[in-house]
Amino acid sequence: HEPTGITGAERRAAQKELRAIERRLEKLSTTIDAVQQRLADHDQTDYQGLQAHLDELQKLREEVGSLEDRWLELSDLLG
Repeated sequence: HEPTGITGAERRAAQKELRAIERRLEKLSTTIDAVQQRLADHDQTDYQGLQAHLDELQKLREEVGSLEDRWLELSDLLG
């Protein structure tokens, strides 16, 4: 019997979700790096363009935060 009180199927599903989150976090990291580079390369007097890049970064970072929270929940569940 599982020490955390979850079934084998629940454990496999959690492990699968954990791997999917890790892959998504890797992709988000690459995307954030690219947006930061576009921001650095952008015309610094184009405030609307700069704001669009900053808004995109904020959205990406919020997604990272949500995924990291879920990753921690799953890690705790799996022990």
